[in-house]
Amino acid sequence: MNGAIEAGERAAREVLHSQGKISKSDIWVKEPEFSGVPLRPLQPSCLEICQLNFETMLTVTALIIGLLVALFECIQSTIYSR
Repeated sequence: MNGAIEAGERAAREVLHSQGKISKSDIWVKEPEFSGVPLRPLQPSCLEICQLNFETMLTVTALIIGLLVALFECIQSTIYSR
């Protein structure tokens, strides 16, 4: 996002230069770092660390469904065998 903002500011300075309002040396100005918000690294949450990929989640879901079907069949065969 920072690069997009700098590109927009540079484009605005190029337009000002084409209108003759600023000199050519003022187009490529190095912007100072913004110090309004201190920079700090983001810490991943527990959910982000333990997040499963799609293949693993699909496998776990299939296993759970398979176990539930097997349990249902076992219970059903027990009830109807009497």
